[in-house]
Amino acid sequence: MMGLRFYLCFLVLFTSLFISTHGLGHLCLPEEHVALFIFGDSLFDAGNNNYINTTTDYQANYEPYGENFFKYSTGRYSDGRIIPDFIAEFAKLPFITPYLHPGYHQYTDGANFASAGAGALAETRQGMVIDLKTQLSYFKNFERLLSEKLDDAEAKTLLSRAVYLINIGSNDYVVPFTRNSSIFQSYSQEEYVDMVIDNLTFVIKEIYEEGGRKFGFLNLAPLGCLPLGRALNSGKTNECKHELTALSKLHNKALSEVLQNLENELNGFRYSIADTYTILSERINNPLKYGFKEGNIACCGIGPYKGINSCGGKRSIKEYELCENASEYVFFDTVHPTEKANQQFAELMWSGTPDIIGPYNLKAFTLPFITPLLYPGYYQYTDGTNFASAGAGALVETNQGFVIELKTQLSYFKNFERLLSKKLDDAEAKTLLSKAVIDLKTQLHYFKKLAKLLRTKLGDEEAKKLLARAFYLISISSNDYFALSTSNSSALQKPTLRKNMWKEICDSKLGTIGLFANCQVIELKTQLSYFKNFERLLSKKLDDAEAKTLLSKVVY
Repeated sequence: MMGLRFYLCFLVLFTSLFISTHGLGHLCLPEEHVALFIFGDSLFDAGNNNYINTTTDYQANYEPYGENFFKYSTGRYSDGRIIPDFIAEFAKLPFITPYLHPGYHQYTDGANFASAGAGALAETRQGMVIDLKTQLSYFKNFERLLSEKLDDAEAKTLLSRAVYLINIGSNDYVVPFTRNSSIFQSYSQEEYVDMVIDNLTFVIKEIYEEGGRKFGFLNLAPLGCLPLGRALNSGKTNECKHELTALSKLHNKALSEVLQNLENELNGFRYSIADTYTILSERINNPLKYGFKEGNIACCGIGPYKGINSCGGKRSIKEYELCENASEYVFFDTVHPTEKANQQFAELMWSGTPDIIGPYNLKAFTLPFITPLLYPGYYQYTDGTNFASAGAGALVETNQGFVIELKTQLSYFKNFERLLSKKLDDAEAKTLLSKAVIDLKTQLHYFKKLAKLLRTKLGDEEAKKLLARAFYLISISSNDYFALSTSNSSALQKPTLRKNMWKEICDSKLGTIGLFANCQVIELKTQLSYFKNFERLLSKKLDDAEAKTLLSKVVY
């Protein structure tokens, strides 16, 4: 099937060398292809504002923007690449083209709708930028165009596999402070945040209705601690603008709650949210730890902390100062990170751990299904492979002769490693293998970090209670024990094995592990008697008809 598909795609491509493609509008969508659709503000804008009727206050298509990577200005608010550029690179995609770029772009890779200065609210810099709902309308137009290039089934597949990156909200909160707005006299901070989140939620649901399932978000930075925020706090040396940072915290809390609700409400909805607040705070407060020299002052701008938005001299204020080496700075201008900082953020979004990004990282959204090793067809070696075998255990004797036990799986892995070395050079193969898995000790290390974080967030006592009540699910070795129990084996009589199997689990102070709830096994007949007791209790709480109706609708 795959060979036929390749042949057809090749045939269309080959024919197009000789025949006008006027009648050959359809593209061939590679299998497992993941597109990126990007929405948001200047942190994600790759140049859309170059093509709208606005002022240079909302554009970055002039020096010194872009010069450290592109060697010219592209419209990106950085000295080089921005976060979506790195995400695209990690996903093996080209840079995602701005939707409004007049030239051709590869439709099946996605599109960038972000606009510098935009907010979730239409009123934020209205008429000067592309607000979030307008970005949504552009996406719907793009979707119609995509349907012309692909058949309906392929277009739907592309949209469902795609990752939708969204970063929005900062401008909604910053603008009232930069314009001395009276908005917070009309609305409480909580009410205003709700309006922003409601607009964002509407857009998420609309994208979901169009087929989107995988969403990546950044929560808000500590806005009052950016160079712009500190500059707004004039007269208070080295202090953040706490009112702005308070709005960041309210927004982040509300966003987290909304995404959890959407995950429960929308079938197949999955999301990844990066803790930008923490990521950036750490670099502001400890720049040396992350390879920077300066975390508070911008590379380009003027005034306190170079927090006045004059970088490039094309805006209302013409004077600006530029640092010699942007890579030494966290911020390139008043609010935007340098390329080096953007790369660090993107790496954490792509493959970061749950203390920084969750419940998924973006890499989890873009990996194809991992092929079984013994599958006879072709598979992508660099994505890894699946050695697992149903019924297998850590012991050779577990279901021996009928499954692939763990040591044989290891031998398969070693064969695969040799095959990989033929496909890649030794250095590349070693690099891939070194990054491929998280060993058990590292997982334990992450767990300890999480426990430490819990203690910080909850306090020692609450954290201890949570850890004691927690359920710890460990997936290896169950077949070893079940096989012994079902085969009348005498191995269970060995005291050391019994201790390893049961006592350590039952004596654990951590909580409930695996399938052993408080070390009690409740047989099926006893469970049935419990159900009958419950049924009698239910009849006391409801009348007979209601109880019968409820029980008839229950899924057992």
